[in-house]
Amino acid sequence: RAEQDRAFEESRRRDAERALQRAQQERAAAEEKKRAAEAEARRAAERRKAEEAKKLWEAHRMSWRRWIRRGLVVREPRPGEAVRGKTMRVGIRMPDGRRVVRFFGENDTVTALYAYVDSLFIPPEYVQDTDPVSPPEGGSAGEDGLAGEMQKSGKSVDKWWGFKIVLAYPRKEIEWVPEKRIGDIDALKGGAQVVVEPVADEDGAQGKAKASAEDADDDEYHTESE
Repeated sequence: RAEQDRAFEESRRRDAERALQRAQQERAAAEEKKRAAEAEARRAAERRKAEEAKKLWEAHRMSWRRWIRRGLVVREPRPGEAVRGKTMRVGIRMPDGRRVVRFFGENDTVTALYAYVDSLFIPPEYVQDTDPVSPPEGGSAGEDGLAGEMQKSGKSVDKWWGFKIVLAYPRKEIEWVPEKRIGDIDALKGGAQVVVEPVADEDGAQGKAKASAEDADDDEYHTESE
């Protein structure tokens, strides 16, 4: 009987240990599940915050884009308009495959080229006649105001514009520099064909830019000087 009692106690002890172990495992699993749920909730909140910030930025950027169309896009030069210098023909290929041709004067600034390209991203529902007559949120007009807005945004020039302009062949970036004359850019002298490459803030931006660059290398455009 004593031996049976010891065996019974040993069995009960093992059962108690197994029950305790299961309880500990269940608590650990519950805590892990809770931590995972909390982490997912934080990620979801961060995604919502990022999406909201993106929407706010896009709305802000569209306001500037529409003002730029009104305030910084210059009309094409008229024949014999000497004050703007020699007329230069620029062929532009957009990321969506559109091809447009625009004429500039050699005394126009690079901002005029970037402003025109920027205007091509405005959806047709935004009628040009309704574009704002002054910069958004009390910003300053002119290229100085544009440069100030870029600095205020904390974004790089490329990310603020959302695109790069590159010579189709050989590939060479035409950087935006305030007040710089188009005629002072060797790649644009005599006219040129350029490709617009999108630039994004997201991590996938490099891949998209690389794809656009590879596509540009295969493009049929060449500089007119050739």
